[in-house]
Amino acid sequence: MRTIIQILLISITLSYASVANAKSANNSDGISASSQSEAAQVARQHFGGKVLKVQLDSRKSPAKYRVKLLTEDGTVKVVTIMASPKKEK
Repeated sequence: MRTIIQILLISITLSYASVANAKSANNSDGISASSQSEAAQVARQHFGGKVLKVQLDSRKSPAKYRVKLLTEDGTVKVVTIMASPKKEK
């Protein structure tokens, strides 16, 4: 019984650490993008890994892109890229 409790506590601790790491946002000061694809490219260049999802959050000013990355070591990292106005051609 004691072993089962220890295993459960270890599992809960590891699960909590994974969730906390996935939800931690690393603000990328000074980095901006004018589209979702550019935000994905910038995040990949600066932080590495595979882009899982890109979302524009324009509810608050200034608008920003939240980019979810899967890193080389298998952890999920969420980075913030500031949204800049679209460039005119």
